[in-house]
Amino acid sequence: QKKQNKGLKESLYKNQREKNLVKEMFGSYVDDKILKKDFNSGITKKEITTLFTDIRSFSKIFDSRDSKEITEMLNLYFSKTSYIIKKNNGFVNKFIGDSVMALFNAASKDENHLINAIKSAIEIKKEMININNKLKLRNLPSIDVGIGLDSGPCAVGTIGSKEKLEFTAIGAPVNIA
Repeated sequence: QKKQNKGLKESLYKNQREKNLVKEMFGSYVDDKILKKDFNSGITKKEITTLFTDIRSFSKIFDSRDSKEITEMLNLYFSKTSYIIKKNNGFVNKFIGDSVMALFNAASKDENHLINAIKSAIEIKKEMININNKLKLRNLPSIDVGIGLDSGPCAVGTIGSKEKLEFTAIGAPVNIA
């Protein structure tokens, strides 16, 4: 019995150390909510809200700037946007070029997911004033962002291949957003 308990404690300690190491190594790449998910659970159908943002006319801006400036602009924009989304109980699922895909009620339960996504959209639009002021101080062009969101049933969970897995959502609300 004592040997079993000791083995169990060592196993739990090892698992916790591994989780902490993953969080330390990938914490800025993976949202805390995802690190807590059971990736073996597959896909479940649930009501979520998807929010997308997209910088308008980004290709023109991209063509006229060097990569350091583009990186500076995107990092500022993504930082502010991610903070707002997380604050409103959503999580950034991925960055797609100059776009943000965020999910609400996907990784953690949120009965107010639609309201929180709408709050995020409004706050992001308001934050664009501050972002553009900071860009202006750095002699970078101002940016405008379009935001789309939709709510409804989606397949949510881990999909992919042996080589790469991804926690995401699939369904009409994702496509419509």
